[in-house]
Amino acid sequence: MKVRYSVCIASLFLVLASCSNRDATPEAIPSTMPKADLENRDSATQSLVNPEASPSTGTPVLILHETFGNARGSQTQEYDLAFWQDGYVLRWRCRDFSVLSVESAVANKGMIAELMERVETAGFFDLQAKIWTPPDAGYWEIGARYGGRMNFVGWDEVKNPNYGANIRPTAEYKKLQRTWKSIRKAIRDSLPMVWTPVVDDAGLRGLNRSEVFQTAWLRFETWKNR
Repeated sequence: MKVRYSVCIASLFLVLASCSNRDATPEAIPSTMPKADLENRDSATQSLVNPEASPSTGTPVLILHETFGNARGSQTQEYDLAFWQDGYVLRWRCRDFSVLSVESAVANKGMIAELMERVETAGFFDLQAKIWTPPDAGYWEIGARYGGRMNFVGWDEVKNPNYGANIRPTAEYKKLQRTWKSIRKAIRDSLPMVWTPVVDDAGLRGLNRSEVFQTAWLRFETWKNR
């Protein structure tokens, strides 16, 4: 009996010693996941916590996108655009819900920073987040995030005095027109000169070719909830 108790007590001490030598943090426990899977997991986690940490999956800092409304068979006459903080830029044209062509370019990070400063100075983040257009009509969208602030605004860019909000323009609507004009110019000034066709999905950074409106960072809800 004494031998059995001695063995049990010795085993207990060995278990306690083993537990006390373990680090309580999860990082100290060796993982059986392949290195590539670990890197993908960490990248995905960072993109949720901090969009800037993973440019390939994070939300752009600025988008300019045309929505057609109920008009079918419509095709964009100018490019839709998306700018990322790391300098990556996408431009594409659509017909209805499908992307016809998409190209990428790399801008200087300083130029992207200057662009976002101009967006902020123009007063974009002080605008009311809404779509300034009659129901079912097409319009352009601008979404931007900078310095912890974010906004998403839509406008059809129609200046006919007998149409929509132009009939009785409010002070807010006039402010929108001034701000929009300034941001449009800032975007034009920031466009790279050299563009390359995007041939693989990695270069799309989440842009959905077949159903462009399924692109997460083109949806109002994405910007509203960040």
